[in-house]
Amino acid sequence: VDPLIWLTWVGAHTTTLRLATGILVLPQRNPAIVAKEVATLDRLTGGRMILGVGAGWLAEEFAALPGVEQVVIFGSWAARYAGVPGVAPADIDVLVVGNPPRAEVYAAAERAEARLGMPVNPTIRASSRWASGDDPLVATIQGGPHLDVTAEMPPVDKPAHAT
Repeated sequence: VDPLIWLTWVGAHTTTLRLATGILVLPQRNPAIVAKEVATLDRLTGGRMILGVGAGWLAEEFAALPGVEQVVIFGSWAARYAGVPGVAPADIDVLVVGNPPRAEVYAAAERAEARLGMPVNPTIRASSRWASGDDPLVATIQGGPHLDVTAEMPPVDKPAHAT
């Protein structure tokens, strides 16, 4: 069930209950339409609407992986999040910076896909390539809309890496 439609129904049947989303994954929607829908719902319910928006579950899925230093969302999803007009993205492109086990990165992407309901396309780059920016993909990502979700990653105890 779409959370905004559900909250509209709840708002129509109550008078004092505060109406809130948990986290509405904004880039999966047209931001202008969401703004209009939420403003209308807030007005019709006397200011009871509370909107929570976020980037989704990606950071959480990749946080526990050994060797992950940074997680960056790029492509159309990041563009919509930054307010660039366009259609809602059909997938999410994720750059995993560090030296994590490839199989674990793909398993994390599959878990994120199941939670978000859309394909998650991971790409791995060493931190030295991200820092230098001389990799063509890294240069493209750094030059366009991208969202670093590293700060959203919960702290975890990671095993030390052998060098």
